Amino acid sequence: MSMRKGITAGYLVAACFSGTAISAEQNPSDSDSRENAASLPTLEVTGAELKDYQDTDETYLPETSKAATGLTLSQKETPQAISVVTRERIEDFQLNNINSAFRDVNGVTVESVETDRTYFTSRGFDIRNFQFDGVNMPLVRDNIVGDLDTAPYDRIEVVRGATGLLTGTGDPSAAVNFVRKRPTGKNEGGIDLTYGSWNDARIEADASVGTGAVQGRVAVASQDRDSYLDRYEMKKDAFHAVIEGHLSPQTILTAGFTYQESNADSPLWGALPLTYVDGSQVDYSRDTSTSAEWSFWNTERRNAFVELVHTLDNQWQIKGVMTRIENTSDAKLFYVYEDLTTPEPELLAYPSLYEYDNDMRIFDLSASGPYQLFGRTHEAVIGANYSRSDLFDLSHYGRGIGTELVGDQPFDGSYPEPQFDAFQNGSDWKDEWKSLYGASWFNVTNRFKAIAGARLTSFDSEGASYGVSTNTSVDDEVTPFLGLVYDVTPNISAYASYADIFEPQTEVDLSGDRLDPITGQTVEAGLKSEWFGNRFYAAMAVFQTEEDNVAEQAGLIPGTALPFFTGVKGLESEGFEIDLAGEPLQGLELAGGFTYVNIEQDGNDALTYIPSRMARVSAVYELPPVQGLKVGASVNWQDDIEETAPAGGRVEQESYALLDLMARYEFNENWAVQANAFNVTDEKYLASLRWAGSSGQGFYGAPANGSVTLSWNY
Repeated sequence: MSMRKGITAGYLVAACFSGTAISAEQNPSDSDSRENAASLPTLEVTGAELKDYQDTDETYLPETSKAATGLTLSQKETPQAISVVTRERIEDFQLNNINSAFRDVNGVTVESVETDRTYFTSRGFDIRNFQFDGVNMPLVRDNIVGDLDTAPYDRIEVVRGATGLLTGTGDPSAAVNFVRKRPTGKNEGGIDLTYGSWNDARIEADASVGTGAVQGRVAVASQDRDSYLDRYEMKKDAFHAVIEGHLSPQTILTAGFTYQESNADSPLWGALPLTYVDGSQVDYSRDTSTSAEWSFWNTERRNAFVELVHTLDNQWQIKGVMTRIENTSDAKLFYVYEDLTTPEPELLAYPSLYEYDNDMRIFDLSASGPYQLFGRTHEAVIGANYSRSDLFDLSHYGRGIGTELVGDQPFDGSYPEPQFDAFQNGSDWKDEWKSLYGASWFNVTNRFKAIAGARLTSFDSEGASYGVSTNTSVDDEVTPFLGLVYDVTPNISAYASYADIFEPQTEVDLSGDRLDPITGQTVEAGLKSEWFGNRFYAAMAVFQTEEDNVAEQAGLIPGTALPFFTGVKGLESEGFEIDLAGEPLQGLELAGGFTYVNIEQDGNDALTYIPSRMARVSAVYELPPVQGLKVGASVNWQDDIEETAPAGGRVEQESYALLDLMARYEFNENWAVQANAFNVTDEKYLASLRWAGSSGQGFYGAPANGSVTLSWNY
């Protein structure tokens, strides 16, 4: 939750990343203020001006973001498509975990293959670039495990397209920046109590304390819920604390710690077999689950950081950030799979005990600020980044793998817990990244700006994963980025950007040598505009991405059971996106957009489980006749998707729309009540077809449900 009372979007404190000495009346995202910086008088830098932080609990449109380039730019100035889920939007529609938040992001698909494991895609590619406060985090696998809470975050920024400048690889999907809650400089806080369908009980509290040299903020959440799925239960606790010390008028030291524990009982591992042996599609009740009564999946996440920011007299800002992340899992799981070798359908058992530990250390040092060239003021950022990830996991496979399940046994949870000592296998590897990066915002003319930059990356991986070596090494790979922005009118800008794709691979060729990295390029162009005093943002983008040298299995290495691979032409993705966000009318806040994407490989349709058309719109309106009353709706539509199942035949999900509604009434400045209704039309739909092609599995999304929240703020 957030502190709605007394906090406005205008609380953005002037950030020195803007490269100018800005007065309180000036907009730090306004291009004219940058252009005239050289003529402004020098102002005394205070601790407040050092803070590059803004609250978004009363807006659907943040003023600036640095997720794309490391420079603090407005969305109109950023030469890439960007969407932001703000704190107000999170609270309006109860987006209490990242899955629900990403479902509201234009152009992003949430592939819920299991209850506790999720993939995210953008423009046809898996999202693997995640940041905290603009600092990139290594992601060792391409999925997220657990129910990640949004309580620690003010907002979630999603920059679509390649972002190799900050993320180390030019992955063409998107970069996701989780912006942590920080002290607001006021003594304020609040508590939310929520109760919803399936005994969903949640408490969330948020408080900021301190107005002087030392300030702090704490956010906590606890949730305990059953589910529409048989036997599934989830309990999670989240804690986030930040303390901020103003060591001098020019220096701030910040330390923070975020912790989350999630305990899932009877989770899905895999999902429901979606086809019969003849290839026809199975229709289940939405509550059907293959989980066992004894199964569980518990996860813990710890994220600690220390940040030191110092601003020099010339307005250059030096920032150092040290981050330590540890993710652990402990699970007993039960998987049901289909035997496709028999003429009659047979469902078989696959139990396993699983342990996982991933320890990451990240160090980032950067400097940013203005400089003079040819009589104009420009901005630059340079930095160095080091990260190391150590991963260990171990699967203890249970006795009875391959046992036929009879009658209702695949779905009633009655399969007995076995001994987990049949055999073991797992992973133990280390990834190490070293990077130098730099970018500059060139103020070429009053109307024409350019952003150019590059990242120099070296990558080493040592170890093995389930019997396959991860050893690979890449030295001094350069990932360039170029963006151009031209102000057609004071409200409208045209932009274009280009970025290279670079992604290391661990697959080997016939001689046992590592394949070269995936390469390619992505190009984007579009129009962006701001209206009504920059309160409303609209944009349209077209994009095209091509990959090359993607690993494809070509056979087995002679004399072994190990596969070898060749590099082939990869995916081609092209399409367009429309984005809207902000306040087009007084009292009306909205965010959303439309996406079209066409994904092909070698001229054939590819990744048909990703919808080619999506529309997402969320809107709330404060009703003038009734002071304190706000109503809203959110619509999430996608067109048909399908996949070819292993048994043959097609698994299909027709187009559908999910409608959510909300209403909030504020009795006074301290008390409010809110009601939310989800999937109001009770649409029945499969949550994802991503695994329908490989394992023939999937499960259904939630039916109609709702919640009521009582809020107290001070």
